[in-house]
Amino acid sequence: MAGCRGGYGVGENVQRTAAELSAGGVPEEAVVASGGGGEEGPVAVAHAKRFCPDAALRAAIACSEALGAYGWLDDTPLPRFISLAKMLQVVDGTAEIQRVVIGRELDRMARSGS
Repeated sequence: MAGCRGGYGVGENVQRTAAELSAGGVPEEAVVASGGGGEEGPVAVAHAKRFCPDAALRAAIACSEALGAYGWLDDTPLPRFISLAKMLQVVDGTAEIQRVVIGRELDRMARSGS
């Protein structure tokens, strides 16, 4: 399809989006499994906070590509979804801060050999 990035058709775009949104639950499950505490809790939260807003924005953009100009009409919620997804990247803590948290943990694990 000409309007979709990378030459993907609508079906491939939707499948990729569904896979990303499904993968967003994996860090959440790790937080729940760890009880939100312990050594793995903050890092699992950082992974989720870094991945999920980015995946939400990519999903909203993929939907706008699939819908074309129709998606930007006033009677669809797509423009609001894109705004909210972009806002989540800022409000939930910038991706850069989450990368620092993850990087510190990886460095600590490398130094301790675990």
